[in-house]
Amino acid sequence: MVNTHQSPAGRTGRLARTIGLVAIIAIAATLLPAAARAQDGSSNLVFFEGTGQTLGGVFYDGWLIQGGLNEAGAPISPAVQQGDHWAQWFEHTRLEVGKPALDQAVGEDAQPAPIGMAIAETFGLARWHPAFQPIRGTAADGVRVFPNGHTLVNAFKAHWEADGEEARLGAPISEEIYLAGKAYQFFERGALSWTAESGVESVPLGYVDAALHGNLQLGAARPEGVPIYGRGGGSGRWIDINLSNYTITAYEGSAPVLSSVIVDG
Repeated sequence: MVNTHQSPAGRTGRLARTIGLVAIIAIAATLLPAAARAQDGSSNLVFFEGTGQTLGGVFYDGWLIQGGLNEAGAPISPAVQQGDHWAQWFEHTRLEVGKPALDQAVGEDAQPAPIGMAIAETFGLARWHPAFQPIRGTAADGVRVFPNGHTLVNAFKAHWEADGEEARLGAPISEEIYLAGKAYQFFERGALSWTAESGVESVPLGYVDAALHGNLQLGAARPEGVPIYGRGGGSGRWIDINLSNYTITAYEGSAPVLSSVIVDG
């Protein structure tokens, strides 16, 4: 097991009060597309076939800094302007740029938002679920205690301390929660799950957060001329041949550098 300081009886009692958590996990797995508000005007875009969304400019640079596809996940919304800042949602996070114009920003300005805390508060988990209450644990071998009274142990602790996860996730805001044979733990900016078979994985809270803000959008068609991520898009030099309009376009990364009409046969 991941946690060494919760008894099976205690876990069973707590599972009886996890209706909100069940709803969150279900929503993250099954949400349907909703309308988005605005689109980043950047021409330096790549398209993600799995979600039908594009990513480019400062958000692409920030996405790479935050771990890219493995950690942040694929984009699930366009870049959206909200007052004096911009946001774009990903499977596991929401990145925000605190500037009114994206051309004034760089990749380091795209920072992960505290969606773990926001979702826990929206669904009432932070108030009534026992796992979100500080336990004021005592530091011991293999146990990391945080100023807010929560702890990290075993697999979650090892994952959090490696590969920049401390900066991406922030501090834990819950203890471990056991649900249907899987362990979960919430952090300021996300959540993790664990099983013996799959190890530690990010929970796709980005879907929930995007839906709550009305900005979840999936399944859009690839815009004309935008390369597909993973098929040359995003890095290297490559060529796209479009037989629907008989054009050939050469790219460096995701930027087109040459385009011409072609004749087949």
